[in-house]
Amino acid sequence: MIKKLPKPPLTEVVFEMRWKMLTNDTIPFPYDPSYPQLLDTFSKYAAAKGFVDQEDTQAPYSILALQIARRFQQKDSKSFPLLQIGPGLYAANESVNYDWDAFKKMAIDGASVIESSFPKLDAFGFNLDRLELRYIDTFDEDLIGTADLLDFMNKATTASVSIPELVGKDRLKSKYRGRIFFEADAKKPSGSVLSIDLISAARKKSGSAVIRMTTKVFSREDTVFPKSSKRWSQKLDDWLEDAHHLTSTSFRRFVRPEVYEKFQ
Repeated sequence: MIKKLPKPPLTEVVFEMRWKMLTNDTIPFPYDPSYPQLLDTFSKYAAAKGFVDQEDTQAPYSILALQIARRFQQKDSKSFPLLQIGPGLYAANESVNYDWDAFKKMAIDGASVIESSFPKLDAFGFNLDRLELRYIDTFDEDLIGTADLLDFMNKATTASVSIPELVGKDRLKSKYRGRIFFEADAKKPSGSVLSIDLISAARKKSGSAVIRMTTKVFSREDTVFPKSSKRWSQKLDDWLEDAHHLTSTSFRRFVRPEVYEKFQ
């Protein structure tokens, strides 16, 4: 299992946890009545862990919308690592400095604070809705000499993809672009899904062509362990270890050995 590659193509790794929100006939969107109190508690925790710079991406105490509302960064950090929170949502993010053990601890510690400090409200409590571990890898054109999606699949991966000859590549101004996506149910973690998504893209600053691959494991609704489970943080640790093993193994087997060696 891959703990950390010396020269990874990794752009970002994300752990995301969602909990169930409330709905009723008077409010057209799901809402999280626990969020204002939870935001204050988590903000104090993040600051104590060194994530002292914070940025609000929407009204600070809005209880609507399942999206990030406050982002936490370490002092003088331009980007990663990140802790993020919003109504019904918590995320931990890391980039090229990723180390699995350190990242897992950061993710679990934050999630455990939310689980343990979730306010006790009548008819509303903490119930998991979704767990997700997501890796985003970016492959530059010089990896195999092309960012043509079909060439990448056939030369850089163990998959094989072909399409009918349309007009002949000599008549095309650019390389083939597109998107290839597939997913499958996983045995471990139980009730989860593995998905791999490859898409033609471009780097924001340079505009150079790349292939971006997102590999993720996510839990189906009502398949994650309930609030009443004993040893909650240990169960989350077990889920993350299984998800990490699945993503690591799939990456190792999906990428051709000669390409994988370039990351070592």
